[in-house]
Amino acid sequence: MSQILYLHQYFKTPSEAGASRSYFLAKAMVEAGHQVTIITQGDFNKEEVFDGIKVIYLENQYSNKMGVLKRIRAYFQFYFSAKNTAKQLDFDFIYATSTPLLVGWLGRKLAIKRKVQYFFEVRDLWPDFPIQAGVLPFPFSWMLRKMERVIYRDAQKIVTCSKGIYETVCQRTIPGKVLVASNFSPFPKVEIEKDTENFIYFGSLGRYNGIELWRPFLERWKEVGLGAQWYVVGEGAQESLVEQLALEFPFLHLMKPIPRNELLSFIREKNIRYSWVTFSSLPVLQTNSPNKLFDSWQWGLIPIINQHGWMNDWAGENAAVFYHHTNPDQTIQQLLKINFSESELQKFQNGTKKASAYFDSNKSISEVIDAIPLNNNHQHKKCAIISPVHPPYDQRLSQRIPECISSENVVYYLGKGRGLPSISSPWIRMLLFYPWIILWILCHRIQVILLADPEMLPLGILLNKCGFDVVWDVHEDFDEQFQLKGKKSPKLTQGILRLEQILLKLKAKLWVTEKYYSLMLRYRNFSPQYLPNFPSSYPFKLISQKFEKESDQPKFIYVGVINEFRGMPELFGAWERVMEVYPKAELILVGRSTMVIPKSIRHLEGNWLEIAPAISGAWAGISLIKKVNEQTHYPFLSFPTKIGEYARLGLPVVCNRTPIHEEFLKDTGVFVDEITVNQLSERIISFIRQEKERIILKKNALKKKADFQNNSESFSKISELYQI
Repeated sequence: MSQILYLHQYFKTPSEAGASRSYFLAKAMVEAGHQVTIITQGDFNKEEVFDGIKVIYLENQYSNKMGVLKRIRAYFQFYFSAKNTAKQLDFDFIYATSTPLLVGWLGRKLAIKRKVQYFFEVRDLWPDFPIQAGVLPFPFSWMLRKMERVIYRDAQKIVTCSKGIYETVCQRTIPGKVLVASNFSPFPKVEIEKDTENFIYFGSLGRYNGIELWRPFLERWKEVGLGAQWYVVGEGAQESLVEQLALEFPFLHLMKPIPRNELLSFIREKNIRYSWVTFSSLPVLQTNSPNKLFDSWQWGLIPIINQHGWMNDWAGENAAVFYHHTNPDQTIQQLLKINFSESELQKFQNGTKKASAYFDSNKSISEVIDAIPLNNNHQHKKCAIISPVHPPYDQRLSQRIPECISSENVVYYLGKGRGLPSISSPWIRMLLFYPWIILWILCHRIQVILLADPEMLPLGILLNKCGFDVVWDVHEDFDEQFQLKGKKSPKLTQGILRLEQILLKLKAKLWVTEKYYSLMLRYRNFSPQYLPNFPSSYPFKLISQKFEKESDQPKFIYVGVINEFRGMPELFGAWERVMEVYPKAELILVGRSTMVIPKSIRHLEGNWLEIAPAISGAWAGISLIKKVNEQTHYPFLSFPTKIGEYARLGLPVVCNRTPIHEEFLKDTGVFVDEITVNQLSERIISFIRQEKERIILKKNALKKKADFQNNSESFSKISELYQI
């Protein structure tokens, strides 16, 4: 087990006022067998132990009442004090949580010096917040942006506390390194009390908590509020504004902070039903994950929110009431309806239950605990995945990256969108990128280079001769791809084959994603490792529950490139016939298209998180492989990634008979013998009509999904294979 150094400047226990997420995460680390030492700030230097957690308090004064310069001074004072203290400690793993960003930088510096891994937890997006607030001008904003990217780059994992933060961080680093461990409330769930009507705001009274936006509501509530009281529990820079509001509105009461574990008793004593969770109008604040929101759901309170984004999604689930300061009457009418309608109150009771179950503390904590490496004696290798062609969200990379990380390699990505610009010509890319890539590898002290594009073969040969370990990762047969794209060139093909043979004879490792690739003559003498390209992208964990129940009307999805090689013309014709029988049936295509798509078929592009709401409830996925290799008679695109993705979502698959379809989809496939309009339309219509068959296929698909989630050996990577 690990000796964990936990860095958190604002650490709080449940007996203190403030967020106690780190306390419960650290407690779970101890229960999992790890030794945990937390470095945080306090009123004076001291050491204490809470539930097996050693906490080192360093004297440092910080408050959101401070001005910008005093805050910066407090940040740096904690940074240097924590750095000096950490030098005297034994640890083999670091968990650093923001804010401020300097804590992440400290975690990185200590990890490099001790040659250990570190996780970086993002609670709030920095430097987005100070930049949008206008308190961080250039060049300081540029410097913090660079710092943020470097912290993300070198962290083994990045833990995000909300869906909004996750989506943003994925655009700034390797998506496979990012996971969501949503914020949570560790307290037991309490039902909404029927005979309550009062309000509470608890937490920081900072400059960006939207306190100035309360006035329109207070003015109208004063007229219709029927005696309801409003308790503001907290402190901060805006206390004077709250005091002023209390003078104008006698039903508003300002109180000192109350420890988190005593707050529920206060809520019950004061007959409180509603909790205000407001922020200023900065866009970045739509991504945050306020502790007061999760505590409100646990304590049987109905939150009143004013942020769009993921929080407003829960207002649509009757788990919160939305407030817009320009239209307070709308919010007031909804509150009065809840107060005087038992059925309306019941809707919100159910909504808060649903939110509480979704943001379960055990689930979030386990996301972190399960990711912490158990064996830190492993010598971590620095591995670079390089692709000037494919962006990091491309399937070939979004599978390999987390797989390599899971084997405790320190993984970097250099490529399109991450250090290399987008250039269409492979010859220009080779001319311009090779010098830059070599310099980058030397500066980052990379030990292992993973290459997957034919134009990288000369570079692989050069690096191999210079003593670097090189992995040639075959995701697709380039000869097949040339045929598919109409770019068949015997000279070019022969040239690539020669370079490939030279690299492999130099003892480069060979990975292949398909069994049949490993049987090809040109790889026979090089001991290829078969590493199946099953989806390991983290978003599937976030969206898979949306596909457990079917939509009311038939819905089918196709994910992937939309062209004639995937049987799209036949599918379009078949869908016309399906619509004649089921006019409300829906077919959604997701991906890049080279064809004109009929108006009756919906076309989407985007990542899984973006498209999930539109395609959720799908009855089945579609996978059609039409083109056959003239030499091997094996279907091109022999393992289309989409069938693994459908399995991760628990979907049956409409497909034609190919070796891989029959092997992988034997109990979840809806098969056609040939890709024709007649066979496709008949099979889809039959699938819709035959409910019993559909239920059996769905059960099988959900079982396959469970196998993925349980990391079953038959469906997922074996991490030992990736010990490179």
